[in-house]
Amino acid sequence: MKYMKQFYTSFSWEQLVPRFSDPVWCSFVNPETSILSSTPDAQRYVVYFYNTTTTTGTLKNMTDTKTYCARWFDPATGKSILISDAVSSLGGSYTIPEKPDNKDWLLLVEYVTDKSILPVGEELPVSLNKTATVSSSSASGYTGSQAVDNSPRTYWCAGNGTFPQWLSVDLGVITPLSLIQTKFYANEQWKYKIEGSLDNVIWSSLASHTDGAEGYLMKDSVNGNYRYIRLTVTGSTVDWAAIREFSVFNRSVIVPTEVENILIPKSGDAILSAFPNPGKERINISFSLKKPSRAEIQIFNMQGQLIDNLGSAQYSSGIHSLIWETNQQPNGIYFAVLKMKDDLLKQKFVILK
Repeated sequence: MKYMKQFYTSFSWEQLVPRFSDPVWCSFVNPETSILSSTPDAQRYVVYFYNTTTTTGTLKNMTDTKTYCARWFDPATGKSILISDAVSSLGGSYTIPEKPDNKDWLLLVEYVTDKSILPVGEELPVSLNKTATVSSSSASGYTGSQAVDNSPRTYWCAGNGTFPQWLSVDLGVITPLSLIQTKFYANEQWKYKIEGSLDNVIWSSLASHTDGAEGYLMKDSVNGNYRYIRLTVTGSTVDWAAIREFSVFNRSVIVPTEVENILIPKSGDAILSAFPNPGKERINISFSLKKPSRAEIQIFNMQGQLIDNLGSAQYSSGIHSLIWETNQQPNGIYFAVLKMKDDLLKQKFVILK
């Protein structure tokens, strides 16, 4: 519910008119579990798909002369997925692509010039819905796939109470790792180890707790590039080997801490952020505009050299957020600079911890 509230308050939700499955405004494959609301001028469409299929339908009454941005929003995680920021309707109609999976999803389609800043939820693991194999399973409903579906309500359970038992995930490609999070079946002592492999034959140790670790949620910081990740449970004080969720992450987003506001330099540019030693991370850069304007975000080092350009775009008024992929920059201080023709509502000087 937290993410749902953040989603609807990221735009003027009070302007939406309930359409449900009105055939004038939409045509859904599953109209009983697909609910539409939209603005009277077709500026924004919101569809809530709460069904167990991936099929969707068609939006109608859109403006053919306008360009739309279409995004999926996951109400369970707060993560959004860009479909396209260059959507055009044909005869007022837009065919919605399939949902990312068979869980609940919100679809947001709106004028690209008035694109909303959606909430930032939890980082999704790279192991999500990847192929999982196990040493054994107690029943068909407790297979390895149940441990990589991002749902704590489902879980993998071994076929018997003997140890060791293992769960292995194929990430599909060799991936740089940073964190592995394991949610065991219950809060008790678990003995386990985690290994990584490039070829599913030769394994390297990533973490070892064979002496026992107490709890339900375990977090292991890891390093290295691997395709296959295997967790082996070597013992438990109470239960059979059972894992509710096994999540492998490749990197994390640094969240900036606001320090103070600064003045706009005479040139008309504004320094938005300053951050030391970005390393291999992704950095969140935010800014707020007083009115719609074309703006460009550039990254400079302490010597004033241009390091990266995040591109020029037409932005609506309000708060905007971009991600800078640092690409393993060397240690030092870097600045994000906003170049624009119009005034800023405010500027933030940010230090990233």
